[in-house]
Amino acid sequence: MKVTVVSRSGRDILRGPLDLSDSATVADLQEAFHNRAKKFYPSRQRLTLPVAPGSKNKPVVLNTKKPLKEYFDENTRFIPNPLLLRVSWPTLNLPCLLLLPCLQLPWLWTRPCDPSGPDLRYVQPRNFTSSQCVQELCLLLDLGAYIAYYVNHPSYTPVSDLQMKIGFGFGLVCQDANFYRHILLKNLRDPNGSGGYQIPRGFLFNIVTCANYTTEIYQ
Repeated sequence: MKVTVVSRSGRDILRGPLDLSDSATVADLQEAFHNRAKKFYPSRQRLTLPVAPGSKNKPVVLNTKKPLKEYFDENTRFIPNPLLLRVSWPTLNLPCLLLLPCLQLPWLWTRPCDPSGPDLRYVQPRNFTSSQCVQELCLLLDLGAYIAYYVNHPSYTPVSDLQMKIGFGFGLVCQDANFYRHILLKNLRDPNGSGGYQIPRGFLFNIVTCANYTTEIYQ
């Protein structure tokens, strides 16, 4: 069988269709698609069937374990929705968010006290899947450097114990709220990998647009 992979606008992504066996599964299609377009990793592909123009139905997500015959006929096309690059929690948090700030502190201690402070640098999105991860990491590191510049300087005047306790308690509340927000987002995922996009509801999602940034910023 021959399979054509197109974008959401209907444009052919590959030059020519993919040639697969009649017993091929969705996983075989993902692997063949990756062989022709190396940047689309099979584990980060989300294939859907095209939706008829004007239809309000959600796109059908292909289950990787099912054969293509359940979705496929001679006129069927598939739409890839590549997901962002997945980075494991230890890789992102341990060396990047914990180790790098510790390496910044000795350098910040030796800098002269400048009231203007360093400007925050922003990383503009680039044409690769990890741009969002790099952008958020640089923003967090720069914000931490901006705070540590004053907190760790010998001329810094600490706040009162009452202010410290209030801030620490509010940070714990935001930490718990951030954890609960992770649970709500986790429950939206289908273990089988099927289903369309879902809108999170409940808790802070009914009040603000970005509940994750709200809890992280106040934390």
